Amino acid sequence: MAGRVPEVTVASSMEERYENTKKWLGSIRDLAGVHFMEPEFLGAPGGGTFSKIPNRKLASATPCSATSLQTFTPLLALCWGTSIRPTSVRRTAHKPVRTLWACPILELSNMVALNVLLAAKGQLAGLRDVLTDWSALGLVDGFVWVEPDMVTATGISGIAVTDGNQQAVSLQSLAAGAGNYDRVRVAVLVNAGADAVQVPTETAQRVALFLESSFGGRPVTRIRAVTARIQDLETVQELAHEGWHNVVFAPEESSGVNQGHSLLYSTVDPFEIGRHAAVNCAGILGMWHGMSGSVLDHEMLLPGTNARLVRAFYRNLDATAVEAELRSQVTNVGSACRCPLAWER
Repeated sequence: MAGRVPEVTVASSMEERYENTKKWLGSIRDLAGVHFMEPEFLGAPGGGTFSKIPNRKLASATPCSATSLQTFTPLLALCWGTSIRPTSVRRTAHKPVRTLWACPILELSNMVALNVLLAAKGQLAGLRDVLTDWSALGLVDGFVWVEPDMVTATGISGIAVTDGNQQAVSLQSLAAGAGNYDRVRVAVLVNAGADAVQVPTETAQRVALFLESSFGGRPVTRIRAVTARIQDLETVQELAHEGWHNVVFAPEESSGVNQGHSLLYSTVDPFEIGRHAAVNCAGILGMWHGMSGSVLDHEMLLPGTNARLVRAFYRNLDATAVEAELRSQVTNVGSACRCPLAWER
């Protein structure tokens, strides 16, 4: 213990070594018992900042990693007078944080599903922009955006979006960390509008097969999501493919289940297309922050090219009054305010 306890030196007597080591172990006991252990667990007082982890945000701030836990395992067992065997950490999307002797562990992107969105360039670019904005606000979890020209003979690249930040990645590099995910979803996004560019069938099949073969046997959910307008319903059936969950976003807009709805007519505005498609996409893929999974994760494929109709609800909030009040208070000079002081060389 001489290397760990600063007060213990070569010249220390046996009594001094005993007392200083006991004091040092007591400091670890107090730190772990208050800040990293649940109240009454093995007699610990708990009540500290990280004794209970209710959400991901707090877990991500925990100054504790798997490496440090392995280092201090024998010390914690010694301090609390018992031998504790770490329990296995079950991977779930809804509860990404489990405890190891009430000590939380959370690795980056761990215990979540990997959502890969495959779409052609063009009008669906608005969908990526909307989801990126929602990601920056913390409304949706991260995803990887792939376009057909990113699928080459040498590999599959994409754009990873997390917290509004975009970064170039390769699916091969993500596959190397397959243990961080409990499920993979690949969604081919289809625009049913006239003259819309589509993802080639062989490209979608290649991406799906790569995900199924390279992520350590993780279950892969295949989804073809068709965004359509009321005039496009005649061509929707042609866009469904066998072997996929074929879903069609209902061409209507409503603010609630029991509220009236309005039909959506054809448009070439990427934002209008993306705004409606994004809320459906986030719902069907389980992308909303805090969702426990997708409704399609455990559903059987429909036979042939049958499709499901998906309805989601989009509610607009007008923040004009709040913005005006904030601007008024920030620029208010009615009360005393500091004035710049002149100075001379």
